[in-house]
Amino acid sequence: MQNVKKYEIKEVISYLEKDTKTKEEKEYFKPQGFRFPLGFGRGMDGFSMKALLIPESIHILVSPVGCGRHSDIEVLGSGEDIRRIYRIWLTENDIVVGSVNRVKKKVLELIDSMEKKPKAVTLNVTCLDALLNTDYSEVGIELEKRYGIRFGYIRMFPFLQESRKTHGMMLMEFQYSLIRKTIDKKNKFVNIIGNTKEISLESDFSKIMKEAGYQVLEIRSCKTIEEYDQMGTAKLNVVLNKHTVPAAKMMEKKYGIPYVEFFECMDPEKIKANYKAVEQKLNCKLNYEKYYLEALEKKKQFATFMKGKTAAVGGGLDYNPIKCASEVAMLGLDIKYVWVSEFRKSDLVYYEKMLELGQTSDLYLMTDYSMKNWKLTEETKVDVVIGLASLLLMGVYGPRYMFLKEEPYDFETFIS
Repeated sequence: MQNVKKYEIKEVISYLEKDTKTKEEKEYFKPQGFRFPLGFGRGMDGFSMKALLIPESIHILVSPVGCGRHSDIEVLGSGEDIRRIYRIWLTENDIVVGSVNRVKKKVLELIDSMEKKPKAVTLNVTCLDALLNTDYSEVGIELEKRYGIRFGYIRMFPFLQESRKTHGMMLMEFQYSLIRKTIDKKNKFVNIIGNTKEISLESDFSKIMKEAGYQVLEIRSCKTIEEYDQMGTAKLNVVLNKHTVPAAKMMEKKYGIPYVEFFECMDPEKIKANYKAVEQKLNCKLNYEKYYLEALEKKKQFATFMKGKTAAVGGGLDYNPIKCASEVAMLGLDIKYVWVSEFRKSDLVYYEKMLELGQTSDLYLMTDYSMKNWKLTEETKVDVVIGLASLLLMGVYGPRYMFLKEEPYDFETFIS
């Protein structure tokens, strides 16, 4: 398609295999423009909404006006309770003389005015505070002293996107950093951490853990700060994606909770291996065999039904798009298009798997501004679309739409 930036699997593999990349190569293989409107994930709305997962908290965005403009629209459209979100706009004077005192004053005035005080206050700070090395810990000291309110702040620093520890990883770490560990001798908990969208606590993982005597906790299931604190007493953290591994390591060090990697996937054998890892950590036997056999049967049925059919895979879901594409390809689909947010070396194994399977997919950077030139034509026709790709292909006759409402991590979420 003309005027739309696309890549071949072989050239992406060649680029990712290089230890040293030229400036021109880096420029060619990264999204151009601020962001294409359908390229979700680069706005500040996600950071604010994730902060609100801490129960009984309020969230305050501290930034210049320009940083928050695109955030407001997307937060309003998210369905979140915007009554828990506040704004403090930084001025030129704040940049020159410092913003801590004014921000502290505004936060304390806000809390004083509230009849029902929050149990926690979180700030979302932006690149400007990173450049100025602003330290808002004074705000937290005063909140704790006056009201006993917990405090923390999220660093929304896009310039860390290509660093070893991205600001997205720091966000996931922050979500669990305000937990205050208590003593709970009556219950045995296992945490699921790492999902950015709501997941079902009624699937086989929760059933199997309940049968083994464990209650599964997930941050969205915590309605009070006391329930949130129970996550600090868990016997194990089950990590659903690699971006949350730093959070798991923080919780292991701070709360003494070990973790296992139980990453999203659409392969029953990998899911079974993940359960075995949980068994080893908890030193118990888990009864997952019947779910495993059901998943194997569904996999056969799916492969038969999808044989020879084409697909497009995009973002807008927790599942890593290129990982999803490689695993769906293993089920028999011919992947025509894949949209990713960026080309990461950690994903090299999935591009190699696509090549091994004989896939000749066109690859696109979801957030590249050239995506505005995407045209709905007969050439874009596929049989199945997964994730955000459906928005780009909507209106083309024929496709079945597979909206993954949650990341597949256990047998029943794989089957669904």
